[in-house]
Amino acid sequence: MIKLIWQMDRHVDWSRDWIEYIFKKVPHQTVEDHEMKLEEDKSIIVYNSTVNNLEYLKQLHSKGKKFILVHLSDEWLLDSIEPYQYADLVLRTYYKDCGPKVINFSTGWMKDSPTNISDRTVFEREFIWSFFGHIDGKPTRKQMSESMLTVPGGVYYYIPSNISFALTSIEMTEYYSKSIFVPCSRGNMSFDTLRTNEALQVGALPIVERSDYWAKLYGPNHPLLMVDHWDQAPDLIARLMQDKVALEKLRFDTLVWWQNYKQDLVNRVANEVFKFSQ
Repeated sequence: MIKLIWQMDRHVDWSRDWIEYIFKKVPHQTVEDHEMKLEEDKSIIVYNSTVNNLEYLKQLHSKGKKFILVHLSDEWLLDSIEPYQYADLVLRTYYKDCGPKVINFSTGWMKDSPTNISDRTVFEREFIWSFFGHIDGKPTRKQMSESMLTVPGGVYYYIPSNISFALTSIEMTEYYSKSIFVPCSRGNMSFDTLRTNEALQVGALPIVERSDYWAKLYGPNHPLLMVDHWDQAPDLIARLMQDKVALEKLRFDTLVWWQNYKQDLVNRVANEVFKFSQ
């Protein structure tokens, strides 16, 4: 059985559940190897910028060991991609064009987020919009927060910079599941945030900043609502709210698209791992 080897503490890593999800069709055993002592052939190695594994990977490669790399959390796109040359395949979050053997995939959702929330239609949702997160230190969050405050029917908590999280994953998921829209301004650097996927997970409509990043990550036919500037968001929401039947169709079609994206990703990963393991 293939080993899925975490080189950092997976219990505290926010992507823990998401990684298990994308490998759910791959029979595997999940282990941790912080000291890099394992020398498994045909393994899958999960790491981030806190892990200095270049020499270890070189050694594995020199011994003829095959491995797939899963590179997480390179939001600033500053991590070295030198390890990629020793791998048979690389999967990475935060899109970066690194060649044909690299599969870029979504950042997923926060660990411990429930995945069994019942879907609600537009007509059943309590809030027009919701947002929970930090404003300070994010390049467009202040503009987003000010614009969204002009939209009635929202629920929000702009978290002070000295607090890590205001809500648990379960609480946040519940709010998103009761919201029609979730504004998803960029994070520290990347346009991609967990919030976008967490909204999609529960059938809410994320509003993101316009960028070709989304087409590169999801393909040109993605249905994400985009704005050039956050002062466009109130008018966008007001226009869509005028026809709730059409809005419900948009919401449901977006949910189906997201479910298909996840299934296609799971199938692609399973197929690639199968070819790799032969």
